[in-house]
Amino acid sequence: ILGGSSPPKIGVSQAIVLRGLAVTGSTYLSVAYSIPSVVARVPAMTNAAPVLDLSYTTSGAPPTTTTTTTTIPANGIVVDAIGDGGPDAAHWNSPLAARLRADKPAAFLWAGDVRNTGTVTEWHLYDANYGQLKPITLPTPGNHDWGLAKSGYNVEFASGAPWADTKTYCNAVTLANGWKLFSINTYTLSACLPTLTSWLRATPGTKKIVLTHQPRYSGANPTAAAQAKIWNAMVGHAFALFTGHDHDTQVIERDGLVQVVDGCAGAAYYPVT
Repeated sequence: ILGGSSPPKIGVSQAIVLRGLAVTGSTYLSVAYSIPSVVARVPAMTNAAPVLDLSYTTSGAPPTTTTTTTTIPANGIVVDAIGDGGPDAAHWNSPLAARLRADKPAAFLWAGDVRNTGTVTEWHLYDANYGQLKPITLPTPGNHDWGLAKSGYNVEFASGAPWADTKTYCNAVTLANGWKLFSINTYTLSACLPTLTSWLRATPGTKKIVLTHQPRYSGANPTAAAQAKIWNAMVGHAFALFTGHDHDTQVIERDGLVQVVDGCAGAAYYPVT
């Protein structure tokens, strides 16, 4: 359920479905980009406004949307991704976590912000819901995690999470069908940017997805100007940027890249304008 003018030409055997999952009650929504089959199309972007706002959260009043079921291509894999959890136990939605586990994803991208300040208690709530996915979790810290990262984020991913890097917060994973994932910390961006740039240029093609917390473009929360450095490095060398931070779901295509914003793991909805 994603727009664009010219999706990359990739064979079915190399297909990937990138899903952003959000929840309201028992209603689930997948934002999916399936290669080479694009489920729905909209015009390519010419500015920073979002193409779609497909948001569901446990609080707030998200817009009504129409969704299309995406069929995973033969030999395709699923990468599930969400960010921005709820402020208390009531907002950590166990059915959402169960849906993620049922997806049997090849990778789970956590886009940051366990909520509200990254305390041990908040991470216990996260672990109770998503801890089973740690062996395939590629995380990145959010602004609400960063202040207490040593006692919260770092402890959660110190063991049982081989894809997490709690020293540089900057690391790469290659999936079984050749797709490559990279996590870069928004809050240590300058230190990691050379590594990201080298990684992007080390192999030809665009079968690469980058994860960070703050988006480059958004129709909701103001973005950090520094995020342009990640985006600019990706142009011509990657397929998608996945982020959280904004408590909504947005899909934006421009510069030959796709950006998915999905901060809907329980945090209050941010309207998209």
